Amino acid sequence: MDQYDKLKTELMKKEWEWEDIENQQRKAQKELQEHYENVEETTRILTRMLEEKYQEVLFELRQVGDETGDLHQLLNNCMSEWHTAIDQERYSSIHRLDQKQEDLDTYYKNQYRKMQDQIDEIYTKYRE
Repeated sequence: MDQYDKLKTELMKKEWEWEDIENQQRKAQKELQEHYENVEETTRILTRMLEEKYQEVLFELRQVGDETGDLHQLLNNCMSEWHTAIDQERYSSIHRLDQKQEDLDTYYKNQYRKMQDQIDEIYTKYRE
């Protein structure tokens, strides 16, 4: 095998490695997107459940009569706290996922840069 064939083989290997990196990146992006969707779906489910329970308790309060409105106010305060907790957890989860996205972007940018440097080196050898 002459020098040209060796360089050509090296270049083909790098192309396969490049494709492998692209596949890994797509897989990581898909998984991350699924996590984002899970956070949003969980938030919707919890919010819907909370609203359903609120309506049930509100119905019961109307049945028993809440002349002073104290129980109604307490219910509203509890609901507000639960909504705040759900929103805070959603925000924290999204923030963690955003950070993971940035880390993945940086990692793959570095991987592509290294791969491009290796390919450039092979082309340089080829031209010599």
